[in-house]
Order: sequence, then structure tokens, then C-alpha cells
Amino acid sequence: MTKPAAADEAQQQKAMGLLMGNLNGATQTQVLSVGLKAGMVQPFYDGNARTAAELAADSGCGARHCREFLLALAAGGLFTTDAAAEKFTLLPGVRDMLEGPLHGFTELVAANGGTTIDAVVASTKKGVGLGYDVYPNFSEHMGMVSRLDAATKHVPRMHECGVAPLLEAGGARVAELGCGVGQRHLALASAFPKCTFVGYDLNAESIARANAAVAAAASGG
Repeated sequence: MTKPAAADEAQQQKAMGLLMGNLNGATQTQVLSVGLKAGMVQPFYDGNARTAAELAADSGCGARHCREFLLALAAGGLFTTDAAAEKFTLLPGVRDMLEGPLHGFTELVAANGGTTIDAVVASTKKGVGLGYDVYPNFSEHMGMVSRLDAATKHVPRMHECGVAPLLEAGGARVAELGCGVGQRHLALASAFPKCTFVGYDLNAESIARANAAVAAAASGG
């Protein structure tokens, strides 16, 4: 079988945009489902703007969780923001859709793989975090995202913000908190080989994967 020619850079970038858009959409769907089940969406049905602290008081959820929820859905366009007042407003029409054609949205998401939603809702209500082990294939998922980000964002950003000359000079020790499976480290270490990169993560599986990836890269694997 003849292998087709590799796509050119423009085609690859277009494909990347489509795939990442789909991934972001799936993430937004899960966040919205958590918000509905935890009661973080319904207070906005009155049309009023709220801060994260006000939403926490109205919903009984943790303030930090409310802030992360609002920022995530604002990034997706479902909430508008008043940056100066740090207030959020539900996009007009969202309530109508969720109470009308999309009624039962959370059940639909759960039926299509939202297996961790109940655990996330419970932790949101308590204002506590969850371990990686709650999320199926978390390390693999984050490794894929990190690999894409490293190639398209992190290394170019070092040049854009003026840090690259310092790293190219060498001698720097760079620490990353929450390094995951080490994909950013590998990309940065390859781009700036005169520096030392050290990663820290709470998840033992991610650290093990990171160390294995570093060893494989060092051996040319």
C-alpha cells in the first residue's frame, strides 16, 4: 500500500486547530455538566451578575471551585465577564436551551462517558480536591495535551517573552511544579540543552512516566 504524502504545515495547523477545538469542546461539556449537577449554573437564571464568592454563597460550593468553573466557561463563551468587578453573567439564551431542548443535559453527558462527574460534584460541594486516580487515563490525556502545547506554545513563548537568550546562554536551573509526564521538560530541554530542568508532581505514576520518557530520550529511544 502506498503511503500518502505528509500534509504540509498549513494543513497540519488546520488539523491541529480542529482537533484541539473538539478537545476543548468536550472539556467544556464536562465542566458545564458538573456545574449543573452542583448547582453552580442555576443561580444565574435570574439574569444577575455574580462574583465567584457570591456564587459560592448561593450554591454552597467551594469559592475556589466556583472561580475555576466560571473562568472555564467564560473562556468557552457561556459566561460574559466584567473584569473590573470580577463578575460573571450567564450568556442570554443558555437557560432557555438547558431548560428546553437540552433538558437532561447532565444525564446525556454521564451516559457518554462522564464517569467522574459525581465525584467532581461531591468535591466541589465540599470545596476539596480530587486525586489523579479518580480520572481514567489522566496521565495519558495530560501527556498528549502537554506534548502538543510544548511544540506549539511553550518553546515559541520562550522566544516571544525574551527568556530564550537566558536559556540559550546556559547554566540555569528551571523548575516546573505540576510537571505531569514530563513532555514540556523534554521539549524545553531539547530546545535549551545547556540548562537543567527539574519537575515536581504529586502523582507518582506521572513522575514514573516522566522519568521513563527522559531515559528513553537520553538513549535515543
